[in-house]
Amino acid sequence: MPSALEKLVKILRLEQETGHKNTAVIGGLESFVANWTKEAHTQARTDEHHALVEELARAIDYYSGLDDREGRYNTVRYMLGRITGRTDALPQFVYDWTEEDQQRLEAESPAVSQREEVVHEPDLPKDDDRDIFAESIEVIQTIDTPSPSPVQHLLVKTFPKPRRIRRDELSVQEQLDRWRVLDQPVNKLKGVGNRRQEQLARLGIETVGDLLLTFPRRYDDYTQVLPLNKIIPMEQVSAVGTIKEFSEKVTRDNRRYLRVTLEDMTGRLPVIFFGQPHLKRYFRPGMQIAVFGRAELYLGKTQMTNPEWEEVAPDGVFEGSIIPVYPLTKGLTNKIMRNLVEQVVANYAPGLPDYVPLSVLERTELVDLTWALQQIHFPENQDYLKYAQERLAFDELMLLQLGILSKREEWQAVSGIPLHIEDQWLDTFKSNLPYELTAAQQRAVDAIRKDVASDTPMNRLLQGDVGAGKTVVASIAMAMAITNGKQAAIMAPTSILAEQHYQGIGELLEDQHCEIRLLTGGTTEAERREIYEGMANGTIDVVVGTHALIQERVEFANLALAVIDEQHRFGVDERGSLRGKGTNPHLLVMTATPIPRTLALT
Repeated sequence: MPSALEKLVKILRLEQETGHKNTAVIGGLESFVANWTKEAHTQARTDEHHALVEELARAIDYYSGLDDREGRYNTVRYMLGRITGRTDALPQFVYDWTEEDQQRLEAESPAVSQREEVVHEPDLPKDDDRDIFAESIEVIQTIDTPSPSPVQHLLVKTFPKPRRIRRDELSVQEQLDRWRVLDQPVNKLKGVGNRRQEQLARLGIETVGDLLLTFPRRYDDYTQVLPLNKIIPMEQVSAVGTIKEFSEKVTRDNRRYLRVTLEDMTGRLPVIFFGQPHLKRYFRPGMQIAVFGRAELYLGKTQMTNPEWEEVAPDGVFEGSIIPVYPLTKGLTNKIMRNLVEQVVANYAPGLPDYVPLSVLERTELVDLTWALQQIHFPENQDYLKYAQERLAFDELMLLQLGILSKREEWQAVSGIPLHIEDQWLDTFKSNLPYELTAAQQRAVDAIRKDVASDTPMNRLLQGDVGAGKTVVASIAMAMAITNGKQAAIMAPTSILAEQHYQGIGELLEDQHCEIRLLTGGTTEAERREIYEGMANGTIDVVVGTHALIQERVEFANLALAVIDEQHRFGVDERGSLRGKGTNPHLLVMTATPIPRTLALT
């Protein structure tokens, strides 16, 4: 049975996810507040708890009466902050709970005076004095699956995000200097000699910063260590036991394996290691190890096969740890990597200035960079790991977007060639087409026409399924360049596709009386020289081709539009080479596969 505060947290989170439209509850939050207040008062144990219930009820009423999204956004954040204890109370919502209020409440709801029975479910022990309401205030998360503990099945406490780290007032130069410390070669670290440096280089790690930003590929969670007799087959589990005995054995098909018997106070567990005969040099009876992996059932008995393992020692794995597992190479163990990363995190992460403005972090409710770097490598718990992953994923996307914007600004800083199109010309061209444009095609043409009329180079992605009519839109765009006395080029990834475009575009531009040529790897040398000359002197208006279009010998007299089909099939340099053949031409890229990489390349 989730507590009242748990219910409110879930509803407020749903409000955030649905855009603060007051639709998380049928009829709006105002229809929910009365019954919720009664339930919450039955669970409250102190005057402070009752006061918080009334404060939240006031905030809910205030939220329901708001029309602006920003006000609702701030009110939801306020309520969540009050529930988690991270936000100070606002005067307009504060409520002073008095003895009269308590008497009135008990008169209206006799269950309040008997709330010990109300908040505990029947299967709880009579002497359990747990304060459900107070623990809910810290941040709670409901769980749907039953738990072995009668207390745990009510709620599970999660760890709230940490308070902000105080930021030093640094100039831009001082911030850059602190970041440049990460450019030091990795051999500056203790324990990294020539051999270790070569091993790290095979993983692409050459600087201290490379090591800091080499994140674990997975984590082995030893926070929920099970007794050996409680391990259930077909589940990922972690356990700690003492090696009772081990021996090397052979299967019927002559496969050698090591059979290790782990023991604790509750029972024994066979652990099988295939293809790792060297482990017999490390294992010894009486040695305590932790294992993490998938349990399985073999011949009616539970066992583990090839689990991750480490010796339980003061400097190794112990119960309650989440262990990072890094990319490795020959000669480099995970323990060595952990020790090196631990050096970097301890000595370099705390001094790094956070490049994301504090206002952005507050608005997005993200954690500080230094804390995220510490927790991504050595998480204290799963909640902290999640917060760190959220922050660093945000940074990755943000930096990608900033990089794209930077490239676009750099490209568009140089003026392109404006193409002016008259309504009459466009109407005539469309009327001569063998079919009428669809609404989507018309919208695309209108957007392209508006873009090419500016001296800021167009940068458009035209996406549509195969057969959706992207080619006719591209043909109209090329005709816009031709009617302005300029050149256009379209590059396709294969000769077959280039030939199809050549035939299709040729038919669509037939009334334009323009010169169109095909340039592929199969073009003869004599014809190639002729095409090069026509492109350079401007007698060829449109060129359809493959990679042959970006050869060094290719020059255009006045390229105003470059079209790239299936752009994800080309590399960055290849696309840039075609665009570089003109004076910052307008760019139209087409694709039938809008995969994330395509959008990123755009």
